[in-house]
Amino acid sequence: MFAVLLYPVGLPVAVGVALWKSQEEILAGSGPAALESLYRDYKPSCCMWEVYQLLQKVALIGLLGFVPPRGSLFQATVGLFLSQFMLTAMVRTCPYADSRTNALAIAGQMVITFSYFATILLKVREEDRCDYINNENVGMAMLLVNIPLGLYFLYVSRHHAHLPATVCNLSLSLPLSAGSSPLRDVSSNPARDATCALMHRRTRGRMSRTTTKI
Repeated sequence: MFAVLLYPVGLPVAVGVALWKSQEEILAGSGPAALESLYRDYKPSCCMWEVYQLLQKVALIGLLGFVPPRGSLFQATVGLFLSQFMLTAMVRTCPYADSRTNALAIAGQMVITFSYFATILLKVREEDRCDYINNENVGMAMLLVNIPLGLYFLYVSRHHAHLPATVCNLSLSLPLSAGSSPLRDVSSNPARDATCALMHRRTRGRMSRTTTKI
């Protein structure tokens, strides 16, 4: 159990401590080179946002699975609250230095939030639903929501030489599809996987190099 918690909990804590100790240097424009890959995409005042992104992944993908009862309306509601809180903070701060990256990150966070909202709709008893709220219609809505995000991601990646991998990894916090339960029935999202596979490999490389430097 300790080994299972060591990486998802220990990594954000270690990164957070390192960035926290270097905040003054980062604000002054002379942050440590060993941590540059963790804060260079953000505004100096938002250098801790890499940690917040990691914590969101741990909460939505890992910790939420332990909220009882599993696959329940309450569990989906907790996921909606957490994702909505992160969305509000992201819209308020616009943490990335580049405006296009902020737009992409906010759009990705909106998709995560909508996914939990869609899950709540499907958890409502069938006799209490409107006629048009069913698995097929909600699934189509999820597809339509993901298409603009994927297109914008492709546009920005072609016109933006350095696209932060963290933006792509936002969608990795989105394990839901129509009819699935939060964190219990993790369904494949082909559009998400196709656009994020390359950036996910870049993230692992960046984190590996940063850990080696530290």
